[in-house]
Amino acid sequence: LPETWHDYLYRLSHKNRHELRRKLRRLEKLAGDFEIVESKIPARDIELFLSLMKKSRPEKVLFLTPERQLFFKTISVQMPPEVLDLTFLKIKKVPVAAILGLVGDKTYYLYNSGFDPAYRHLSVGLILNALTIKRAIKRRFKIYDFMMGDEHYKYQLGAGDEFVYNI
Repeated sequence: LPETWHDYLYRLSHKNRHELRRKLRRLEKLAGDFEIVESKIPARDIELFLSLMKKSRPEKVLFLTPERQLFFKTISVQMPPEVLDLTFLKIKKVPVAAILGLVGDKTYYLYNSGFDPAYRHLSVGLILNALTIKRAIKRRFKIYDFMMGDEHYKYQLGAGDEFVYNI
């Protein structure tokens, strides 16, 4: 990550920078009252995260087997609060997107996310990702790791492929 949000934006391609700014302006104009909220009690809020995850894509419903749901619930209780980050985007106090991330050694690891498709037109998932990047820059993190997967939004936000080799 660069040192400032401005520098981050200018690392994006012209098109992606323009689109991100446009989406942020659109959210401000249409939704007005929105906020980013970090969960103070992840064990209490994990069900909300899981429900947003299930709503966001049919593949996530299949991914969230009872065993995986138990895993998420367990880490929400057992992980130290300085390591587990559960963050929500709320519009008029209604949670519309969520990210579960892990923090370690000045690195933010995006573990999983979800959003309410009723707010897809406002790009709430992408915007929450962008705003957690902004927060990571403000906290002087060095890396924002999108982790595994080649979802399109990751590239829109400036991700590049990292190749892992087993020898």
